[in-house]
Amino acid sequence: MRFCAYQERSRLQVIRKIKLLSIPEEWEEDLLSKLEAENFLNEDRFKKAFVRGKSRVKGWGPLKIQQSLFQETGKKTSLSQILNQEDEQKSIEKLEKDLAKKLVQFQSKNDKDWFNKMIRFCLSRGFTLETAMETINKMNRNKNSLS
Repeated sequence: MRFCAYQERSRLQVIRKIKLLSIPEEWEEDLLSKLEAENFLNEDRFKKAFVRGKSRVKGWGPLKIQQSLFQETGKKTSLSQILNQEDEQKSIEKLEKDLAKKLVQFQSKNDKDWFNKMIRFCLSRGFTLETAMETINKMNRNKNSLS
């Protein structure tokens, strides 16, 4: 109960902890059902907290969140279930801020290949190619209109 009360946990994380503590397998299902009954373990609450943290704090895109969520829960989750409109907008805003910092680095080094590096950066963050292209082109247009 302490393990689940400290932070939101997925069912798979709790199972891993049970195995780590060498608790007999026949107790596993009873422990899990008791944790769920007393609301220490809630898969939906875990998913929401996980997505919120990864999109707002780390600035991850939907693809990277989906992949990480699969690793944590062992279940495939659709993108529409993962991000609501507000979370998606905040993650794109965070991406724009991070890209602005990257762009300054590339310009100071007179880097000719900056566009491809920016695309790779967006893809590594878990955004789609379309989102990456739109965001970079939007930043480039804004930069050019200011000049």
